[in-house]
Amino acid sequence: MPTPSYQNIMTYVDDNKWVFCDPVNRVAFDKSILQGAASRNKRNEFKITDFKQNPKSLPRDPFMVNATMDHQCLVDRINQSFKTISDKKSNFIIEYPIQTSLIKGLNSIILGDESPFVFRMGYIHMSK
Repeated sequence: MPTPSYQNIMTYVDDNKWVFCDPVNRVAFDKSILQGAASRNKRNEFKITDFKQNPKSLPRDPFMVNATMDHQCLVDRINQSFKTISDKKSNFIIEYPIQTSLIKGLNSIILGDESPFVFRMGYIHMSK
């Protein structure tokens, strides 16, 4: 039995503590997809909740948290989800893309001297 030809089946990601998917970013499947056929949709857009560390708490640990993406597929008119899709959860890690070290410098200087300081900044590469 093909997917309905007169109503939308919307795909999206459920909101939770770390993930927010605005309802306007839900994507409709193609209509009348035959059983066993494949369909490719646009990507769903969602946002990750912003997080700010307390700048006064030292040392700062690199921010890294495990999050879950709850996939959903909803038939518009009857407001019913597909259990096989709703049961799928994708785990992923949220972290800052750049990590820095503490700033190191001289303890004291005299007027007119240079005062070098050192810190390290590293880009975190995304693993596939």
